[in-house]
Amino acid sequence: MQPDINQLFQQMQRMQKEVIKLQEDLKNSEVEASSGGGAVVVKCNGAMEFHKIKINMEAVDSDDIGILEDLILVAVNEAIVKCQMLAQQGMGKSLGMMGGAPGTGGPPGGGASGGGNPSGGPQTGGPPRGEGSGGASGGAPGGT
Repeated sequence: MQPDINQLFQQMQRMQKEVIKLQEDLKNSEVEASSGGGAVVVKCNGAMEFHKIKINMEAVDSDDIGILEDLILVAVNEAIVKCQMLAQQGMGKSLGMMGGAPGTGGPPGGGASGGGNPSGGPQTGGPPRGEGSGGASGGAPGGT
């Protein structure tokens, strides 16, 4: 039996609307990540548009600027991973409500970002020098 082309078209339109809504939601969300025990804090929206970097003066050592550079990279990379997880979770929810596509309804963080976090919370970590904290606002630890 052939699928109803009109039904498929309507389902595709609903999915397109869900993706647009998800993109708007991501743009309106805030993600915070830090490194060095809070020495460097970065904030961006879920669309990975960075809008704030805060550096504790104690992290600035003019004799070893490389440490500060590393702390900034760790914080930015952690924020990017959190944004990707936020988008993946939102996409999973959207597709789950539509009946989903095979392989899209898995646990948060279980895709290309390198593994999931069984607790369902934000995945922290990254390069060994980082001491990740914070999370997406809206109930996750460290959000502002």
